[in-house]
Amino acid sequence: GAGRLGHGDETDCTLPELVTGLRGERVVSLTMGNCHAAALSEAGAMWTWGAGGFGELGHGDDTDSAVPRLVRLGVRFRHVSCGFYHTA
Repeated sequence: GAGRLGHGDETDCTLPELVTGLRGERVVSLTMGNCHAAALSEAGAMWTWGAGGFGELGHGDDTDSAVPRLVRLGVRFRHVSCGFYHTA
């Protein structure tokens, strides 16, 4: 649910699939929370997707996202960790 796989829908997958919203990015780290995920690029950019009802996606709102959205905080991220209802 909530698009936590990042494919633009809420469909379950039995095999790995490319997250097309990250195509062309050099992803060096990926982490999963209960219902959300985050990816870091080699350049220090971070994308999040999935359930955002507690603000865990870091976009300044509490909405879900079925596709990766760039987190715009004006910093270069080095590490990311997703918990049950948070991203750090």
